[in-house]
Amino acid sequence: MIFHYRDGIYSLARITGPTYNLLCIKLASENVGKVAVTALSEEPPINITLDEVHRQVTEGIKYINANRQSGFYVSEVQYVPSNTFSPTVYRNLIIEIAKRIEKIALSDSSQSHIT
Repeated sequence: MIFHYRDGIYSLARITGPTYNLLCIKLASENVGKVAVTALSEEPPINITLDEVHRQVTEGIKYINANRQSGFYVSEVQYVPSNTFSPTVYRNLIIEIAKRIEKIALSDSSQSHIT
């Protein structure tokens, strides 16, 4: 997996053999209600719909928030409709993004206490 952060957007690309998926998210400081989902391209084929991505991401956010102390809030999600369909891939990708963000935060906080 390839994890990247730029201009407030966290992205995770998953490439395994012939399958590939990209998920990009923008965090929010509080619950914004319904997360905005945007397709990064409209080029065919359309293998996964905006509604399906929203459903999977929402499931992932619920899982994340049920298993951590502080809230994990997302304001925007971006994806590529021609990516490989899977009934759980975007749920799993957002969970992995949250883990990586948390790992970075823990690493940063431990370094700030070094004197």
